[in-house]
Amino acid sequence: PGDARALTIVAHVRAYSRRRLSEAIELHERALSINPNLPLAWVLSGLAHIYQGDHAEGIRRVEQARELSPLDPAEFWFDMALALAHLLRHEHPEALAAARRAADMNPYFSSTFKAYTASLGHAGQPAAEVLAHLLKLEPTFTVTDYSGTPARRSPCANHSRSSGRASGERAIASV
Repeated sequence: PGDARALTIVAHVRAYSRRRLSEAIELHERALSINPNLPLAWVLSGLAHIYQGDHAEGIRRVEQARELSPLDPAEFWFDMALALAHLLRHEHPEALAAARRAADMNPYFSSTFKAYTASLGHAGQPAAEVLAHLLKLEPTFTVTDYSGTPARRSPCANHSRSSGRASGERAIASV
């Protein structure tokens, strides 16, 4: 109960795997009250807010994480979260820039490549190479499978789904 890192990881599991966003946000707040200088708690609480549809608050929290740890070895998490938030806000240049940074930092983090593919689609740019990389990381990934994730249930999720079609994700699946 007094370990901020453990609380924020439990909160992320509840947000992402269990879809219990209000409960997750409460746990993140507890974690941040214990340790307000924990970048992991800020970025994961930012994701919970993004999943809930409060993209501005999510972005603010992710930027707080970056401010606390500007040279964080897991900085790709920050940019992946920003890519998702900007994508859902229809801010395609920002989403694409953040997704590219995250992919450059960690080419093995599949979540990045989902937002990256969608961002390319909305930008009208070819996505086949990025999509192929995603499928190497997650060979069974489909847009249909993505429908169970909290990001997909965000109030702006249809925008992300439509970008899959725009980017040529028909090769994966159609929704």
